[in-house]
Amino acid sequence: MRMGRIEFAVAVLASALVTVTGLYLGLTKAGTEAGTFGWVIAVVGGAAFIANLVLRTRLR
Repeated sequence: MRMGRIEFAVAVLASALVTVTGLYLGLTKAGTEAGTFGWVIAVVGGAAFIANLVLRTRLR
C-alpha cells in the first residue's frame, strides 16, 4: 500500500517536530534529566525523519 502525500507530510512534520523539541530540551536543559531526555528524543526523531525520507524514495 502506497503512502499518500498527506500521510507523508504528516509523518515528516511529526518527526521534525519531535527532533526540534528534543534539540530544544537538550540544549536549554543541559546537565539535567530533561536535557538527557531531550537528546534521546532528538535522536529518535531524527532517525524517524531519515527513515520517512528513505522509505518515500523507495516506495515511489
